[in-house]
Amino acid sequence: MSRTAKIVLSVVAVLVVLIAGLGVAAWRFISGNFTTDPTNVAAIGQEIVPHELPPGYEGEFGTDLLGFKVMMAFDQQNTQATIMLMSVPAATGRAELERSAREQLSQQRGTNVQFEYVGTRDIVVGGSPVGLDRYEGVSDGVSVVQEIAVFEGPGSDLVLLMLVTAETVYDASGFEAFLASLE
Repeated sequence: MSRTAKIVLSVVAVLVVLIAGLGVAAWRFISGNFTTDPTNVAAIGQEIVPHELPPGYEGEFGTDLLGFKVMMAFDQQNTQATIMLMSVPAATGRAELERSAREQLSQQRGTNVQFEYVGTRDIVVGGSPVGLDRYEGVSDGVSVVQEIAVFEGPGSDLVLLMLVTAETVYDASGFEAFLASLE
């Protein structure tokens, strides 16, 4: 084997090792910032905004990655009702955050649900009035309700609150208690 071939082979081997090492480091960083442990998910949710989940709900997914925090809680009665809290740096625009939330939900349900705006009602978060927008749509023959609010959370981050449920299992008293608990 020529000297040039040995050098090229050595450089390629070093690059492969570096790329593999960077991939492992990136995977550990990213996976270390996602959790499905209910205790850790609850802690992330409380950092976003102090609250009490409705009875029967448990945090199943959370992340705290590069200034973005997400907590998703699901109804344990298999109704697929979901409560999501997400905090993002304030530089993210409020309208963009709301639009992205509706778009992502439509795509996740797999049918590209076209939600229609139904109306806005005021809720109180941390002593300040906040508009809670209600959208309705149909997914695989099931009427779906999505409620979205964006407000300033503790610190200067924006918080996105999203409630999603089939209309037939909409837990008005549970959701109202949850909304009232937001600090």
